[in-house]
Amino acid sequence: MPYFLPVQKFLFFAVIVSRISAFNVSISIPPRAAINAPRVLPSLISLSIELDRWTDWAGTTSRNEFFFNTLDNLRQLTGQPPNIRIGGNTEDHTNFHQDVEFSETIFPPFTPVVPYPEATNVTVGDSFYATTRFLPPTFALPETKKAGIILDYLEIGNEPDLYKNNGLRPSTYNITQWLAFAQNVSAAANLGPTSRTKFLGASFAGSSHGASGFSPQNAFQAGLLTGPGKMISAISQHRYSGSFCTGGSALLSDLMTKSTIRSNLTVFAPDIQATVSQGLGYILGETNSYSCHIQPTTLARSTLDGSSLPTPAPPHVQPQYYAAVIAGEAIGKTGKAQVLEIDIDHPQIAGYSFYEDYLLVRAVFINSKAYLPENTILQTMILLMAVLIHTEVPPLHAAVDRKHALGDRARKIDQGILITRFELPFNIWCGTCNNHIGMGVRYNAEKKKIGNYYSTPIYSFRCKCHLCDGWFEIQTDPKNTRYVVVSGAKQKNEDWNPEENGGFAIHDTEETTVAADPLATLEKTTDAQNHLRRVEAPRLESLQTLSENYNADPYTLSSKVRKRFREIKKVEQQKQKADDHIRNRYGLPATLRLLEEDEASIKEAKEEWDRGQRELATRVSNKRRRLAVDIVSIQSSSSSPSTVKTQSSKHIDSLRARILENTARRTDPFGRFTSGTSS
Repeated sequence: MPYFLPVQKFLFFAVIVSRISAFNVSISIPPRAAINAPRVLPSLISLSIELDRWTDWAGTTSRNEFFFNTLDNLRQLTGQPPNIRIGGNTEDHTNFHQDVEFSETIFPPFTPVVPYPEATNVTVGDSFYATTRFLPPTFALPETKKAGIILDYLEIGNEPDLYKNNGLRPSTYNITQWLAFAQNVSAAANLGPTSRTKFLGASFAGSSHGASGFSPQNAFQAGLLTGPGKMISAISQHRYSGSFCTGGSALLSDLMTKSTIRSNLTVFAPDIQATVSQGLGYILGETNSYSCHIQPTTLARSTLDGSSLPTPAPPHVQPQYYAAVIAGEAIGKTGKAQVLEIDIDHPQIAGYSFYEDYLLVRAVFINSKAYLPENTILQTMILLMAVLIHTEVPPLHAAVDRKHALGDRARKIDQGILITRFELPFNIWCGTCNNHIGMGVRYNAEKKKIGNYYSTPIYSFRCKCHLCDGWFEIQTDPKNTRYVVVSGAKQKNEDWNPEENGGFAIHDTEETTVAADPLATLEKTTDAQNHLRRVEAPRLESLQTLSENYNADPYTLSSKVRKRFREIKKVEQQKQKADDHIRNRYGLPATLRLLEEDEASIKEAKEEWDRGQRELATRVSNKRRRLAVDIVSIQSSSSSPSTVKTQSSKHIDSLRARILENTARRTDPFGRFTSGTSS
């Protein structure tokens, strides 16, 4: 029986059972989890229910309140109800008929050894699948209300390794026959690589754990993942510790040993490793109990010998339910729970520590020794002394502070889910509360890649309705460049058809149904062959010949290229040196690019120089003539006496010479003039 420990610096806990024979067990609990500590899904403990009794579990016209409350109790603990597989042996006896409302079953007579036998034949109708509407809200998909269902998995055949014993299939049943079934099922259900519904492979009752017999390893080697097998996304196996199908004296308490519980999973370690290496999920579908079942309804016959009960026994749960409650409380609602097994040196005591954000939050201990009140044998008290060992705490930077860069948005990144902001691309009606949700409303959606259309990824966005507790899912559709609602809601149809309004269709995603003209097809084929023979083939041959010439002697070609490169490099270096000399001589910037000297550039530069010289000479001559005219005008307009004119003439000549000299200096900065001369 399990017990929880609160988190303290030092923890002491005692498990007391009636008559006492006490001894102590010391354990150590790491207060922080390792970086690689596995994360536990809220739906870790799920259910596998025999198909012939499914309507007893779920209900037909009204829900089974007992079963519903059982699932809802687990949902309240983890925030997510357990997954449900409807199958088992009777799935191989099941047929579909449209005239059947729910199901029609044929059971063999009960016996004292088998008071509740399995059905030998089951026929189901559409309403059989619609009974899922009676499950907790997470299961209540709108498709079930509209007589349409989206499944997570399809399982073809239950425990095929036992067919040779029960006669459900020939003893030669193999992978080839499974692929044939899968091909027909995928075609009838219109399944493809981008479909949400995938196949659940194997479902073996045992395993050879090697490359022979029935095992995942041998199934992969035999081609299970080819053809329609590419749509397998998980491998399932079953593990029972015993069987009660033909009666027996074994008790459930016989299963409650630490070694038995551990071996149910460790025995499949090679199979799990081989499955994960193929990129597939692994599901231990039926385990940890005795095979064969009873229904969750009022019992009129004894489960031990089939005799009539004086008072009908109400439905009741088995120990597995209480184990699921304990596991749900340990996992919690955050979706971040990590678990580590505590090393306890005792054959009947097991312990597990649970962490969130690498910090210890809960610990659970299980005493697998059965306690029966009517047993007079001396019972045992085990004193657990649990101490948090601080010396085993990993460095903060390696554990606690080593969080994902995206923070809480990446809390489900190990499941391939990223929390992202998603805006509704169209108007929808919620399938749970039937409320209208407008385009543009934003949600914190669980974004997950579910496939590819060629090289374009296909993403799903799972959102929780803000008006109720229902979830809906929208996926991208790269083929048609749009979004589609796949579950939980209904899209408002607002598409405008241009053809119905006098326009033309922009694009048509439907394949044409017009039969091709055989003569036109033949003509195109002939033209293509002629073009291939006359144009493409000679071109390819010439390219091949050229390639062979280039690759005939790669050493010689490489030598020529390197020699040519050295010659060009030498010329470039000489030119660079000459350009640097010119830049340094005339003070030109280093970034100025100089033209290469050739006859054309030299001729052009010379012509430009001569033109500049002519323009300069013209400007100087014009200035000198204007200056001379001004001076003559000044002299002719003077009315001073001759004596003054004689004296001032010298000053005028001197002034004129100075002006001419200054003008020459300004117009010819290189000093090509003679002082004291004039023109």
